[in-house]
Amino acid sequence: MSHIELNINSDNSNNLINNETNNLINNETDDLINNETDDWTLDIEKVINRIRINSAILSTYHKNEYYKFKGYLKYFRIPTIVLSAIGSVTSVGFKPYLPQDSISITTCFIGLTVGILNSIELFLSIQSTMEKSLSNSKDFYLLSIDIKKTLLLYRDHRQITGKEYLDEKYMEYCKLIETSELINKNINDRLLPIEMGNSITKMIRKRKKKRQLNNKNKNNNNNNKNNNKNNNSVEIDDTIVDVDDRNIENSDSDLINNSDVSSVEHV
Repeated sequence: MSHIELNINSDNSNNLINNETNNLINNETDDLINNETDDWTLDIEKVINRIRINSAILSTYHKNEYYKFKGYLKYFRIPTIVLSAIGSVTSVGFKPYLPQDSISITTCFIGLTVGILNSIELFLSIQSTMEKSLSNSKDFYLLSIDIKKTLLLYRDHRQITGKEYLDEKYMEYCKLIETSELINKNINDRLLPIEMGNSITKMIRKRKKKRQLNNKNKNNNNNNKNNNKNNNSVEIDDTIVDVDDRNIENSDSDLINNSDVSSVEHV
């Protein structure tokens, strides 16, 4: 009986050891598979984060554009509403009070102004740009918060590889850029090379320095001209004073001579 019990215990211990070794091997293989599939690196995360920052900047830009065009739209819609109401009232309600010729002329001018306002609105495409700005603002915002949510998670908890996620979000960002309106302002684009930004800033600084130097030279030239004018006027005044002094001296000498001659005659 003792031999049977020892054999049973040895068999159980061998089974436990085998199970533990198999678990360790499986865990190692799983870790290797996870390391192969989980290719999240710092450079991929940096690029994705830059896409997120650009998306947030463009979201705020398009939001501001939406409210700007919405403010423009009221200057076209409110006058058309008011003028249309006035035209309908004058064409029907003023018949017993005004002649038909005046009524027709007023309604004609009202219709003309309403048509001009509507044509200008269509030409500027205020309504369409406002709608595009609204949709672009929402799309860029959703893209930015999706990227932020993914980056806040640990790498083990992300259910997609880094390369796939980068390619997906980059394609989405490019599609939004293609469908959005052109930007007429300078933004801090994080996907552009830094050297380009530095060269642009250097060019702007050089132009500003040239303008400042030109303004200084112009101011100096104007000051020199004014100083020359003042000096010329002072010199002219000095010559006039000298001439006056000479005239006075000559008149004094003439008086002295005349007085001497008169005294001699008396003697």
